[in-house]
Amino acid sequence: MKASFPSMVAMGLSYEDPLEFHHPQKGPHHAADLLQYLGGESSGKRFHTVKPEPVTVSWPYWGIVPKGLSCDARGNHLMVTDGLSTFVADISSHGKVDAKSSSSSSASLRVPPTPSALPVDFKEVKPCPGLLGESLQDTALVCSKDSLSSCEALVLHKNGGRLSSCSFKDQGSQSFDVAESWLGTAATGSSSRLVNEQASFLLQDPSCTQLQQQEKGESISSLRRGCTSVGTTHGRTARLQVGAKGHDLVPLDVMDAKDGMLSDAGTQGSDVLPDGMRSFTERYLGVLRSGGKSIDILDLDQGGAFAAKLPLSVSSGDVTGFCSTGSFIYLMGSGPHPQMWRIPVPEGLAQYTSS
Repeated sequence: MKASFPSMVAMGLSYEDPLEFHHPQKGPHHAADLLQYLGGESSGKRFHTVKPEPVTVSWPYWGIVPKGLSCDARGNHLMVTDGLSTFVADISSHGKVDAKSSSSSSASLRVPPTPSALPVDFKEVKPCPGLLGESLQDTALVCSKDSLSSCEALVLHKNGGRLSSCSFKDQGSQSFDVAESWLGTAATGSSSRLVNEQASFLLQDPSCTQLQQQEKGESISSLRRGCTSVGTTHGRTARLQVGAKGHDLVPLDVMDAKDGMLSDAGTQGSDVLPDGMRSFTERYLGVLRSGGKSIDILDLDQGGAFAAKLPLSVSSGDVTGFCSTGSFIYLMGSGPHPQMWRIPVPEGLAQYTSS
């Protein structure tokens, strides 16, 4: 069930913002369009398995266990966190890289390259004042232009209770409390024990990139207009906006777990909680299932209904994080200094990411 904006106002969880922005639908006009592209209408439809292209990763220190992989929608940067600091890599050359460009003299840890590997060199960015001493959970990257100085990092911390925005240009930061009154409890898996719900994932609507350009990349405008969402440990998502207090974030709407959001699509009731969530478009949400073998694509215009499955076939281990630039999906493996790969955004989905 999707809680509407007016009902949020009535509950005191939100306020009616005259700047509230509604994106036009950018996907197909009918619920089954993505399924029809795949040749059917059942919930078992899958994109073809694509062999991932290896990425040659340079990590900043030995033993790093990164998480929170995020991409900017313009396709120029990647970002991760190790829980204390944030690290950014420039991937603007990836559309032009050939086999000869994979070599590097970098002395930092390097996953063994392959002839076609693409270089990704993560470097630590200057600490954001609002994040000093905090345990960082997830990241999102918002850029109004191609340069990193035009970008802002959005970081979820304090067990999902706080979101901070950090500017790469002037190191300025803003922090907001994330409302908790809409979060609940639920039994998961085979256990009947109730587990408290927490905001765990950050999602950025890719269609807001143009809006950021028009408004000089100001993150508070992005938040006010509902461009940023959180995903929860129980599989729900909520679009956020700045609340009446000015220092809090409240739900603009909430997408409840239904039609396979909590359960593994095609195996209803299995209660496989998400390992990651990222937006492909305003309409289509990607959910990485436990085990990292596939990404479920959910249709938010249809209440989070399962639309298709994207199988992942990496050379070793499991995928623990992913993000999309609109052209490519970047995948991150598990454990210390993990491997990375990329695959093209499937054609049936790519036609909706570029419109």
